[in-house]
Amino acid sequence: MGATDRQLFYRVHTPQGATVRPLGFVLCPPFGREYIFAHRSFRQWAVRLSRAGFPVLRFDYFGSGDSAGGDDEGSVEQWLDDIATAVSTFGKVTAGTRVCLAGFRVGASLATLHAAQHQDVDGLILWDPVVDGNRYVDTLISAHQRWRRLQLWRTDPPPPADGTREIVGFLLSPRLEAGLRAIDLGKLSRAPAPRALLMSSSPQPDPDAFGERLAALGLTAERQHVLWPEFWSEAPDLGDVLMPPARVLQAMIAWAQTGTP
Repeated sequence: MGATDRQLFYRVHTPQGATVRPLGFVLCPPFGREYIFAHRSFRQWAVRLSRAGFPVLRFDYFGSGDSAGGDDEGSVEQWLDDIATAVSTFGKVTAGTRVCLAGFRVGASLATLHAAQHQDVDGLILWDPVVDGNRYVDTLISAHQRWRRLQLWRTDPPPPADGTREIVGFLLSPRLEAGLRAIDLGKLSRAPAPRALLMSSSPQPDPDAFGERLAALGLTAERQHVLWPEFWSEAPDLGDVLMPPARVLQAMIAWAQTGTP
């Protein structure tokens, strides 16, 4: 899907069983190493939603995953366009079924920004969203520095002339860094959707200031906390195939079923 020179990988999961829900989901992935950790989880998330009767579309942003584009070509602006393309494609392949956006980490942030701008979604599932982009990028850089200290056998390559950084095997261009740092969900000026689920799976969830902001804008936001401790551990040897506890995914699916036939 997408423009000829910016083709995006996507996969549609059709509803399974006798129940077909009147709305479905577009899943918005995270960035970088968090994408690797969450890849299997996203597939399972889509499968479980489809078994509950929801059509689901999952995709990769331009310059990431199986989509076209180089590792240094991603940007927040481009990825917001990609979400718009995914929502449009979802409407075409599901004959106009109403859509909710669901995202993890920066994917949840991008889902929120798209919804606030376009006002074209019925709901949001925001799984550990990045609320403060500056803090998020600083955390990425710190994580990379810790990782480099553990890789004693590696020699630091000379930094690219354009200012692109490496973040644990992924590239962070100046354009992408600026876009991520500009994310500030606390400054939303309009409700992005009628209702939302704020799902936290970190050991120490952030204060609910973001939820209070959504409520002040007139959005009905439910907050849940179901721990996924392994993802948030700083241990360097956890591997890249960690799955959240089944209860994390099930809690989000249960919320999706609330209020739908």
